[in-house]
Amino acid sequence: MAFTKVTFTHPPDDLKTGFERVNTLIDDLGAVTTGKGASQIGLYDSAGNTTTTNVEDAIAEIYPQLHAIIQSYEVDALHSYGGGTSFTQATIQSALTAIDTVNKVTLLLRPGTWVISSNADWSAYTNVTFKIVPGAVISYSSYNVALGAQPIIEGNSQHFVWTTGIMSIANLPANPMWWGASNDKTNASTTFKAIQAAIKSSSMVDIPAGNYVIDTSLDATVRGNAGNSVLSIKGAKGYFTTTIWWEGAAGKNILDCAGSRFFRMESIALKTDISHPAGVGILASRYGATGANNSDDFYLNDVHVWGYFSKAAVYTMTSEGTTYLNCTFANYLNPAAAPNLAYTLARVKTNVLSVTSDYQTLTAYNGNTIGWLYGCHIYHHGTGTPILLSGTEGFGMHGGFIYSFGGVSGIELTGNTHNLDIQNVNYESGGTHFLYFSDAASYNINIRLSNI
Repeated sequence: MAFTKVTFTHPPDDLKTGFERVNTLIDDLGAVTTGKGASQIGLYDSAGNTTTTNVEDAIAEIYPQLHAIIQSYEVDALHSYGGGTSFTQATIQSALTAIDTVNKVTLLLRPGTWVISSNADWSAYTNVTFKIVPGAVISYSSYNVALGAQPIIEGNSQHFVWTTGIMSIANLPANPMWWGASNDKTNASTTFKAIQAAIKSSSMVDIPAGNYVIDTSLDATVRGNAGNSVLSIKGAKGYFTTTIWWEGAAGKNILDCAGSRFFRMESIALKTDISHPAGVGILASRYGATGANNSDDFYLNDVHVWGYFSKAAVYTMTSEGTTYLNCTFANYLNPAAAPNLAYTLARVKTNVLSVTSDYQTLTAYNGNTIGWLYGCHIYHHGTGTPILLSGTEGFGMHGGFIYSFGGVSGIELTGNTHNLDIQNVNYESGGTHFLYFSDAASYNINIRLSNI
């Protein structure tokens, strides 16, 4: 029997029949047999059962689920607690206090400038999702702010204004454009500050497609350099889709990761031009001259470091577990002689850079430096060496190629370097040797299936 509208069409002497039909319907709704009870109105109980549950019990069982859904709703902070005009920290706090730490709520911050007047740690409100829509800006000046559960921050427009404070975002990749970064290769100072603020705010940074220019070294060590730092920086997929250009002082590093462990970078290009040469593109080393914390577990995937470097495109020292996957590194040192960029990768033995020779592309130093390159292209033009290994223990290169024009060799070995595994590598040069031994102490070198 289906649950349908009961219509009395019988004459008065048949009203008894009508009441009997109503009573029968009520009995059916209260039954638990197949085709009756909850199954008559398609109402499932918490176990997904319609055939053995009556309507009353089914409603009682699903009520907690309905109650949880009803509790998860959106609160308009401005209109509900700010009188429609008060864009203040007090308004946000009033909303949070009323919501408490139980109800699951999305807290809407409407367009306007929300002014933070003191440090605010809202991380305890894990039940509250801050929703920051385009046009909504949080101005936190020198104060530190910690948002609750994973917030919703919409669009690529600027949402944060600050001086020295830190906006902590939990479980969400930070987008530098929320701090005002430009992706059209303008506003170098502002863009640097925005990317640096994003690095401080979250252990995950996602940089949208575009060309970003900076004039100051990015510091990854703000995430910690005591062996417990974690930082992931990702760009948009594609070759040179997300590019950071250097326009800072000559000889300075573009990205400093000294002492930063568990560092990961993907789909990012770092570039310099002849007017703005850098010292090192990416520095991964011991923290400080005598520091004990090394840049271990250092991972680059689809990272491209191109340009003019007085020391190296990538420079790692005293590091274990470095991995480079599908990367290209270029050091372009003699623009008059070559029309294209040249790459260089380096790792070094002491805090005195380039102790053997200057102008490397990839340099690796110290007995604990262990690293692998998979499918990487190393281009080098000028004096020096594409890859310099000094005191390196455990270095492998599988696939890819090394191009050296005017350098000492493809790979320079010194300082008791040992345990090298090189496979399927192509080498092109202007007549120099693939391997160059600066001393007689290097050993255990395996080269297979390579065109050298």
